[in-house]
Amino acid sequence: MKVEVSYCLVKAEANGDKYKIKKTIAAINSSLLEGESGLVVGQCKALIERLCKSVLKESGEDVESSISMGRLAKKAITALGVERTGNENQKTREAFIKLVNSFSSQLENAAGAIGTLRNEYCPVAHGRGYDEPQLHMLYAHLVASQTDSLATFILELVEHKMNFVPQIRFSDNEDYNEHLYEQFGEIEVYGDLYQAPDILFKMNPSVYRRGLEEYREGGVDDQ
Repeated sequence: MKVEVSYCLVKAEANGDKYKIKKTIAAINSSLLEGESGLVVGQCKALIERLCKSVLKESGEDVESSISMGRLAKKAITALGVERTGNENQKTREAFIKLVNSFSSQLENAAGAIGTLRNEYCPVAHGRGYDEPQLHMLYAHLVASQTDSLATFILELVEHKMNFVPQIRFSDNEDYNEHLYEQFGEIEVYGDLYQAPDILFKMNPSVYRRGLEEYREGGVDDQ
């Protein structure tokens, strides 16, 4: 039988399993192979809860003991700065935030549904006996698949947050641009004049950024 929770496992292994979720993933896949639909749902809920709480703890966010699973997931992706696109265009940013808000609501509903299913069908849920009706494996596979997608998305957001570099706008750094102009002036090409800050910003933005950081930290003498 196909292993359902696989993309999340790859991501977990890539970051050294920093959130300690590999054992839970293994338990989900084992339950899928054994046809234990209730255990699948229970472990899926445990996976999302552990991941979201770990992300929030890492972000310094408090988590209420009575928080619903849906709100927990939504709070986690908000803490990860899901709205960061690298594009500061106002219309693009507003459109993306609307998309994220819409997705967050769907995420909240989906995560909440997994929690409800766990309470109804997981044999280790509070007050549930082993002789009660079981959830069909068709739905268990769906829950596992969606859990895989959700957990993978959260892990990718973690990676994105770690590597995110905010966009620099040329017009926001007039003092640094003046500093570059005073240092390096301008050059003439076929009668047209090109200033040093414009050239550096467009041709080598990484060097522009590094110089800006040094300038802001006081590591560059302003002459």
